[in-house]
Amino acid sequence: MQVKDDSLGQVEFTVSIDSTIARAHQHAAGARKKGTTAGRSIRSNRKTRQALGRSRGGLTTKLHLLVEARGLPLTLHLPGGNVVDCTAFDAVMAKFRLRRPAGGRPRTRPDTLIADKGDSTLKIRLDLRRRGTKAVIPERRDQIANRKRKGSRGGRLHAFDA
Repeated sequence: MQVKDDSLGQVEFTVSIDSTIARAHQHAAGARKKGTTAGRSIRSNRKTRQALGRSRGGLTTKLHLLVEARGLPLTLHLPGGNVVDCTAFDAVMAKFRLRRPAGGRPRTRPDTLIADKGDSTLKIRLDLRRRGTKAVIPERRDQIANRKRKGSRGGRLHAFDA
């Protein structure tokens, strides 16, 4: 579907990234953590790995989604619920590949990325600048205070990158 839309010029390369949390079922915690199954360790078997993490709400899974301007999903990343947004950013962006209708290299760089304060880090901003992607990410209070403390050496003068 995305390839067809791209060939018609209908895909907006303004993408948004965000995450949400899904609670695990109460019985999800009952599985064995260590041991062997048919001579193999459960932890080393890729098929049995689960995206569960302990957070304040108990066992949860986090869903990180990258969507285009119309709300069509482009990538999905499922880490454990204790993974913060900024650490999963690289994995989400690495999965962004939009195939071209005529073949060739897939598109991996959006024009603009919209994110929330959870993705407001210097590392993410530098990565987006390296990709040539415009960042629209509000700053956290501590970042604003740090920039103001630096005075004229502090960088941007407004809350959003433009």
